[in-house]
Amino acid sequence: MVEKNTSSSSTKMIILILGFVLLAVNHQVVASAGEFIYQNRTRLDFVKNRIQAKDPYYLNAYNSLITHANKALLAKANPVVNKTQLPPSGDIHDYLSLAPYWWPDSSKKDGLPWIRKDGLINPKTRGNNTDQQRLSTLFNNIKYLSFAYYLSEDMQYANKVKSLIQVWFIDEQTMMNPNVNYGQGVPGRNTGREFGIIEFEGINAVVTAMEMMEQNDLVDDVYVKSVKDWFTSYLYWLQNSALGIREGNTKNNHAVWYDHQLIGIQLYLEKTKDAIQTLEAFKTKRIEAQIAMDGSLPNELKRTKSVNYCTMNMRGLMMVAEMGSIVGIDLLNYISDDGRGIKKALYFLKPYVECNKEWTWKQIKGGGSVQAIEDKMKPACFGIAKSIYQTDFVSVSNKVHENMSFMDRIIYPYNYCEELK
Repeated sequence: MVEKNTSSSSTKMIILILGFVLLAVNHQVVASAGEFIYQNRTRLDFVKNRIQAKDPYYLNAYNSLITHANKALLAKANPVVNKTQLPPSGDIHDYLSLAPYWWPDSSKKDGLPWIRKDGLINPKTRGNNTDQQRLSTLFNNIKYLSFAYYLSEDMQYANKVKSLIQVWFIDEQTMMNPNVNYGQGVPGRNTGREFGIIEFEGINAVVTAMEMMEQNDLVDDVYVKSVKDWFTSYLYWLQNSALGIREGNTKNNHAVWYDHQLIGIQLYLEKTKDAIQTLEAFKTKRIEAQIAMDGSLPNELKRTKSVNYCTMNMRGLMMVAEMGSIVGIDLLNYISDDGRGIKKALYFLKPYVECNKEWTWKQIKGGGSVQAIEDKMKPACFGIAKSIYQTDFVSVSNKVHENMSFMDRIIYPYNYCEELK
């Protein structure tokens, strides 16, 4: 009996080890075949073909992309060293931003400490004195330029991407230090908070741009190593700094977008085993922890812009889940023992998108809940879900794709699923 149990345990161990090996090999095979970590190359190639066929839906999106990319071509790099306010460290290379929903206290002569007004952005947090706007512009410009290069094969867009990454992540005179120690600080309260990390959600654009350039031999080994060195340091900060650890332990969309960065960077740096562990933990730490048994998202519904935050969280959940497929982990269809899952959340939101139920939670922006659902949740949640899952979660008559942004039209083609049938 003892020998039988020992043999059984050994067999299970061997299977487990082989599973990790196969998953790692699977990632390498996908990577070598030209797949991207944050993007689905098959969908992009489908859109590229539709553009060449002059399909109006995709051609219009492409034209908007080229317009934005051409503007990015003319824009000068605007690195962190250009801000007019020094971070508390005294190092101009440190990223600096202020919490958007915090305002000076009018009852205090100096306004300190600032007080919170959830959902209301303080314009003083969006200026040249800090880095939030220049970082957002960087990520958007890299996204526009890299996609314009991929779809048009015009080298001027790739060359501009290369120069922007050089300025922000390589050149010692202008590069950003790989930390977010001073992100979303609140005057009179702290110099930085863990919530500042979400401002780096767009760093996926840098990873995708690097993949596109590396796969086409547009950057040399020294350039690639420099960028990967920066990402290695940033990944270490994410996982080991006090702020990074706290952000990873948050209970709402911040945790999802934290993993979105973490997993993508782990895969880019070929830390496949670490990425697998993070993805496996995503089942319990994010999906089960944030989605209630009825499919609702309690931590997002309590916000003053509940439609926006539910949409943001669902988008993040689906994007992370798609990355799981790279290493053979199916998070898109994952269901916990008590029935929680991403699909369950989509079905919870379904009657509100189809106007069969009234949204009873707060929505102070976007024209109210009905308009916000139409403008945001329908295209940015269910339009994306249709493309990823290759199925309709709401009635086709809702036309979830019609109000999608031009970038989402390119990344998440609505009729991609029909093409595959």
